[in-house]
Amino acid sequence: MSAFTKFLIVMLTVFSIFLCGIVVTYVASANNWKQEYSSLDDQISALKKSLASEKNRLMEKEKQLESRIDVLLAENNSLKADITKMEVQVSDAARENRINLQRVSDSTGVIEGLRQTIEGMRVSLDATRADLTDKTSQLASVSKKLNEINAELDNKIVELDTLDAVNKQLLEKNSDFENVAAGKAVSTGTVTTVKDAATVISSQDAPAVASLKALVSEVDMKNKLVTVSVGTADGVASGMRFHVTRGDQFVCDVVITHVDSDKAAGVLELVQSFPKIGDNVSTSF
Repeated sequence: MSAFTKFLIVMLTVFSIFLCGIVVTYVASANNWKQEYSSLDDQISALKKSLASEKNRLMEKEKQLESRIDVLLAENNSLKADITKMEVQVSDAARENRINLQRVSDSTGVIEGLRQTIEGMRVSLDATRADLTDKTSQLASVSKKLNEINAELDNKIVELDTLDAVNKQLLEKNSDFENVAAGKAVSTGTVTTVKDAATVISSQDAPAVASLKALVSEVDMKNKLVTVSVGTADGVASGMRFHVTRGDQFVCDVVITHVDSDKAAGVLELVQSFPKIGDNVSTSF
């Protein structure tokens, strides 16, 4: 047997052994791969079942999310509508605010104008009151002068009557003298009497109205005017003087300048203290 043949036999033997090893390895490996395949197939089945379950859960979640999205969209639309309404309300409020501000501005101007008008009227009223006080004082002075003139006029009238009586008496005496001279009888008629000068009475000395008593009903301290609770119906006349007392204390005098039927008003004189409503007034102490 040659060496080459031996080599081939050895190589064939080695190859056979190698081939047997491969076959044995293949068979062993085939069994392992089958088990792994079964295991993997079971895992895949479990994963498919889990995947299907997760898909179902995902679908449920998607449905819930879609429902939630619909709710949120509805709420969003409602909020948008509310926002639109609020924007309209804000716009209306802003417009009303501008209108009110304009009205306030106009009212402020009107009020300022009225204030200035009232201030002017107040100044005019103060001036009118001052003028009225002056006029009242002048009226009191004029009334006093008028009373004096009336008194003088009465005196003059009495003097004229006296002179007229004296003239008549002189005429009667002259007639008697003429009758005596002519040898006629002297008239025995009543001789006109002459009023004595002591009988001449002025309006100031004329009998006064019976003592009047009343109360102070109004007091205007600014214009120094006082109103008493008697008038022409009680015999009050312009120029009369009332004495104002409080208890036993003398307060002032009131010279009447204006008279109504049930009340009279006058200016203050001889002021010791200012009168108050309810003080006593009288034409005599």
